[in-house]
Amino acid sequence: MLFSQALQRGLRPSDLAGRYGGEEFCVVLPMSKLQAAEAVDPRLREVVAAQVSPALGFPLGFSAGATELTARDAGLGELVARADRALYRARHAGRGRLVVDPASPAGPLS
Repeated sequence: MLFSQALQRGLRPSDLAGRYGGEEFCVVLPMSKLQAAEAVDPRLREVVAAQVSPALGFPLGFSAGATELTARDAGLGELVARADRALYRARHAGRGRLVVDPASPAGPLS
């Protein structure tokens, strides 16, 4: 709960954050393009470093995957699958980074 509360503090009032399953969390940036993920990611990292890490007594970071809903998507399942693939690429690339699904309209951000 500490982590999701910190995420919510780093977001706009219209954005959502919550546990998606296990150790995974989902951040939804409604009515936003992928560039919003680039702007939000460092802000969330700062909030986690300033509020969560001291409360836990050790540094805590995260890897993130991002994608954007497109007209080609038949449902949220496709969107979540692309974000999940990007997340796993971020983890395998050395963790602590944001990776965008290359199939997303804006292409990779990192």
